[in-house]
Amino acid sequence: MCSKEFLEFIIRKKSQSEDDIVLYEDSTVYEFLPYSLDGFSLDKKGILVYDFDILKLFPEFDLKKIEDETIYWEKEMILTARIDKIVEHIKNNLSSRRAIISLWSDTFRENSFLSSACIHTFYFRVKLGNELEMHTHARANDLYNCVFLDLQFINFVHRMVASKIGMKVGKHIHFVDALHIFKKDLYKIENQTNFMEKSELWHC
Repeated sequence: MCSKEFLEFIIRKKSQSEDDIVLYEDSTVYEFLPYSLDGFSLDKKGILVYDFDILKLFPEFDLKKIEDETIYWEKEMILTARIDKIVEHIKNNLSSRRAIISLWSDTFRENSFLSSACIHTFYFRVKLGNELEMHTHARANDLYNCVFLDLQFINFVHRMVASKIGMKVGKHIHFVDALHIFKKDLYKIENQTNFMEKSELWHC
């Protein structure tokens, strides 16, 4: 399905949500073969940085979103022991089905005014052939404003954990309970669609 056909499909399709601010919403699953997606890295001081020119792919992308996401991911993943603990667990339990990083807290549900984790679970599983498969689970993903940025960070974590345990990056499966587009972003989606039709960067 090309970008224009996808846009027409979204506009025609009734959203699976009663939320008035949502144009389109449905659940989905992405499955990716091993890949490398640049974007996030650690500088010499171990600080999380974003070093990708996202405007070349999404000319109207809000750069403040990158700043907010970088701060969030650094706080939740880089400045905590979560990654080191999961690496140690996998090294000591190669057949484990419990290599899980969970970012969810019931406080998010009990207090709707709190900013809550969208991607709340990272699951790692060692597969035959010395590959580290990863599954991620999101309660919600904003198709225009977040998906590409989230995949950049998720892939960064996948590659980091695989490197630390001396394995190859395996398959990545991303589960989304509510993949959505907001009505306020429809004009951006339309502009992005036109850009994708014309830009060589989007033509495989």
